[in-house]
Amino acid sequence: MSDGGVLMSILTRVRTILASNINAKVENAKDPEEEMNQYIREMERDLKGETEAAIVLMNRAKRSLNDCLSEIDKMERYATMRQKFEIIRMRN
Repeated sequence: MSDGGVLMSILTRVRTILASNINAKVENAKDPEEEMNQYIREMERDLKGETEAAIVLMNRAKRSLNDCLSEIDKMERYATMRQKFEIIRMRN
C-alpha cells in the first residue's frame, strides 16, 4: 500500500472513530446541544495543541536542514581549497 493509501486508511479510521464517539455522546447526553458544544471546544483545544506541536517540529526540522546545508557548503569549500592546494603543490 502506498504512503497515500496508508494515510487515507488512517484518516478514514479516525473519521469512523470520531463519528462513533459523537453518536455515543449524543445518544447518552442529557443536554445534547451543550455536550456537543463542549466536545467541539475540547477538540478545538486539542487540535490547537497538536498544531502548535507540529509547527515546533517543522521549525526544528527546518533549522536542522539549514544546519546540514551550511555544513555541506563548508565541506565543499574545504574540498575546493584542498584541490587548489594539491594543484599548487604538484606544480612546485
